[in-house]
Amino acid sequence: MVNGKVVLALDGREFTLHPVPGGSDAKDLFFIFRDGKTGSATYPGGRFLYAAMPRNGVVELDFNRAGSPPCAFTAFATCPLPPKENALPDRIEAGELDPHR
Repeated sequence: MVNGKVVLALDGREFTLHPVPGGSDAKDLFFIFRDGKTGSATYPGGRFLYAAMPRNGVVELDFNRAGSPPCAFTAFATCPLPPKENALPDRIEAGELDPHR
């Protein structure tokens, strides 16, 4: 199981993202997050982001890979919502936009 948090800097301010716990054989970190674009340009429920496990204590987050969850594309899927601590106040100007906009 993955525990912990990733600390990142945006515009000189520090924020944290908490990965969603995975199984003991998890090969990636999985984040569900909201940001300042959520609901206006991206899917209202948030976005998903995968990252490689830490190397030397460092996690590389590539927000260009942030994607809409399956429930953004079909009414036949259910998706988890981001934990409240995974809300970034700034707009992340990268990643997939809401497919219905």
